[in-house]
Amino acid sequence: MLDRVLLSGDVIFGDTLTAYINKIADHLLNDDPELRSKIQLFTFTSPYVNAFATDQGFIFVNIGFIAQVANEALNTGHTNIIFVA
Repeated sequence: MLDRVLLSGDVIFGDTLTAYINKIADHLLNDDPELRSKIQLFTFTSPYVNAFATDQGFIFVNIGFIAQVANEALNTGHTNIIFVA
Protein backbone atom coordinates (compact mmCIF):
# COMPACT_ATOMS: atom_id res chain seq x y z
CA MET A 1 0.00 0.00 0.00
CA LEU A 2 2.78 2.47 0.87
CA ASP A 3 4.39 2.19 -2.57
CA ARG A 4 1.01 2.73 -4.22
CA VAL A 5 0.42 5.89 -2.16
CA LEU A 6 3.93 7.27 -2.69
CA LEU A 7 3.81 6.64 -6.44
CA SER A 8 0.22 7.81 -6.91
CA GLY A 9 1.15 11.39 -7.77
CA ASP A 10 -0.95 12.57 -4.82
CA VAL A 11 1.96 12.98 -2.41
CA ILE A 12 3.77 16.31 -2.49
CA PHE A 13 7.50 16.26 -1.75
CA GLY A 14 9.72 19.22 -0.83
CA ASP A 15 6.95 21.82 -0.76
CA THR A 16 6.13 24.58 1.70
CA LEU A 17 3.15 22.81 3.29
CA THR A 18 5.10 19.62 3.92
CA ALA A 19 7.93 21.65 5.48
CA TYR A 20 5.35 23.43 7.64
CA ILE A 21 3.70 20.28 8.99
CA ASN A 22 7.14 18.81 9.66
CA LYS A 23 8.07 21.93 11.66
CA ILE A 24 4.91 21.45 13.71
CA ALA A 25 5.89 17.83 14.35
CA ASP A 26 9.40 18.96 15.31
CA HIS A 27 7.91 21.35 17.84
CA LEU A 28 5.36 18.91 19.26
CA LEU A 29 7.91 16.10 19.56
CA ASN A 30 10.81 18.24 20.73
CA ASP A 31 11.00 16.25 23.98
CA ASP A 32 10.95 12.89 22.18
CA PRO A 33 13.58 12.98 19.41
CA GLU A 34 13.56 9.18 19.13
CA LEU A 35 9.87 9.17 18.22
CA ARG A 36 10.32 12.15 15.89
CA SER A 37 13.05 10.29 14.01
CA LYS A 38 10.62 7.43 13.36
CA ILE A 39 7.92 9.44 11.60
CA GLN A 40 7.79 11.30 8.30
CA LEU A 41 5.00 13.68 7.34
CA PHE A 42 3.83 14.48 3.84
CA THR A 43 1.13 16.57 2.22
CA PHE A 44 -1.50 14.55 0.33
CA THR A 45 -3.46 16.22 -2.47
CA SER A 46 -6.96 15.41 -1.34
CA PRO A 47 -9.71 17.95 -0.67
CA TYR A 48 -11.09 15.91 2.23
CA VAL A 49 -10.57 17.00 5.84
CA ASN A 50 -8.52 13.99 6.87
CA ALA A 51 -5.10 12.52 7.51
CA PHE A 52 -3.84 8.95 7.58
CA ALA A 53 -0.78 7.04 8.72
CA THR A 54 1.00 3.80 7.99
CA ASP A 55 2.62 1.39 10.41
CA GLN A 56 6.00 2.37 8.90
CA GLY A 57 5.75 5.88 10.40
CA PHE A 58 4.50 7.77 7.36
CA ILE A 59 1.81 10.35 8.08
CA PHE A 60 -0.09 11.93 5.20
CA VAL A 61 -2.02 15.13 5.89
CA ASN A 62 -4.65 16.04 3.31
CA ILE A 63 -4.61 19.53 1.84
CA GLY A 64 -8.31 19.73 2.75
CA PHE A 65 -7.40 19.25 6.41
CA ILE A 66 -4.75 21.96 6.28
CA ALA A 67 -7.14 24.34 4.50
CA GLN A 68 -9.90 23.71 7.05
CA VAL A 69 -7.59 24.37 10.00
CA ALA A 70 -6.22 27.51 8.34
CA ASN A 71 -9.73 28.74 7.50
CA GLU A 72 -10.98 28.19 11.06
CA ALA A 73 -7.93 29.96 12.47
CA LEU A 74 -8.52 32.96 10.20
CA ASN A 75 -12.22 33.11 11.09
CA THR A 76 -11.50 33.09 14.82
CA GLY A 77 -8.62 35.54 14.63
CA HIS A 78 -5.90 33.07 15.57
CA THR A 79 -2.58 33.71 13.90
CA ASN A 80 -0.79 30.58 15.05
CA ILE A 81 -2.10 27.30 13.66
CA ILE A 82 -1.18 24.09 15.46
CA PHE A 83 -2.71 20.71 14.75
CA VAL A 84 -1.87 17.08 15.40
CA ALA A 85 -2.11 14.74 12.49
